[in-house]
Amino acid sequence: MFRKITLITLIFLLAGSVTTWAVDHPSNVLTLEKALELAYQNSKSLKAASQKVSIVREDLKKAEAAFVPSVDYSFGLLKYGEEQQLTQSDEGASGSINATWPIYTGNKLELALQIAKSQLSIALENERQVKQELTYNVKEAYYRVWMAEELLKVAQSSYANLDQHLMKVKQLYNVGNASKYDVLQAEVQKESLKPQIIKAENNVTLAKLALATLIGLDKNNSFTVQHHETEIQPNPLPSTDQLIHLAYNNRSELKQLKLQHQIVNCQVKLAASEYKPNIYISGSYGFESSKWSPNDWDPQFKLILGIQGNFYKATVKPEVESAKGQLELLTIQENDLKDSIHLQVEQAVQNILESTETIKANQANIELAKESLRMTQARYDAGMATTMDVTDAQLALDKALTGYYQGISDYLIACAKLDLVTAVIQ
Repeated sequence: MFRKITLITLIFLLAGSVTTWAVDHPSNVLTLEKALELAYQNSKSLKAASQKVSIVREDLKKAEAAFVPSVDYSFGLLKYGEEQQLTQSDEGASGSINATWPIYTGNKLELALQIAKSQLSIALENERQVKQELTYNVKEAYYRVWMAEELLKVAQSSYANLDQHLMKVKQLYNVGNASKYDVLQAEVQKESLKPQIIKAENNVTLAKLALATLIGLDKNNSFTVQHHETEIQPNPLPSTDQLIHLAYNNRSELKQLKLQHQIVNCQVKLAASEYKPNIYISGSYGFESSKWSPNDWDPQFKLILGIQGNFYKATVKPEVESAKGQLELLTIQENDLKDSIHLQVEQAVQNILESTETIKANQANIELAKESLRMTQARYDAGMATTMDVTDAQLALDKALTGYYQGISDYLIACAKLDLVTAVIQ
């Protein structure tokens, strides 16, 4: 969202699509969309959150079912003692079918249903939060793979340039226009880049391993991430106040706290409802006979309109006070969370602005460093510069390129972070 409206003149957008995904191909291009798709499919934390939603849905069905009349039955064979014999037979049978329908429960069932609905909403918000955090983590890991690959290209290009310079020095040495020291110096400068290449290769390997682990991709699969250059029109970010307001409206954590408020309020009413009467209708159809044969059973039908309740229950007041204390605690937690969200939004915005300026500064430095390297190489060919001058110019270009790609990565991660802290990711 915010990537498209942030001021920047040139940026590598790590997005795109491929028509196929062959896991056994050695040059797979993994798009960001595909990485997110795999993460959503394989994430254990997301599966756990979804399972929690399924469990709470069943709890809601249970709360709804409490409004439906309940029906039960019983049947038994009797054995009478000698002093309890009703007839000449000392054996018999009894059984019944009972139905009970709650007419009024002091709003207990309604409150329990409201609590179940709120708990389902909390579970859904938690699932959304887990998915949002997973989305950010995948984007961050993906962008770090891209940066590692670009920095490896920088190191390899630098090594190749110094290798070409070494060949020139050797050619000059062969015709007597360069000393042995110049050759040795060029060789040393070229070989000094090998540890950087090895480090860059290791960074790529580790970054890809982290991404593969996160999205559930086989660690043995070889892949590269996709990117292309895109120019976008400069547009400012929304104001910080607007972003904070957006975050307050969207953040799952705040919504969950508000839902917890509703649950605790229901619990307060539920505890107070213990003094309200319960009215119900109960019907039973049963028999008791001294004989086992159904022909001898004498069935009876009863219909009862009943009322029951509590004159006094010692646990009611502590339950109400406990719930009120929970409400105060939730209010404190909500205010603390809002402060944290405010800080997170401020940090994300500052990181975007900082990385944008870093990109712009390094863009200018890259062009300057390229021209400086070209001129230094020309001066060396004319005998007006040394190998050290060429090496210094190459290192300056490497530094500018490294800063540029680091700035791009920081920018993309900051945009993803802003999406996360404002909860615009669905």
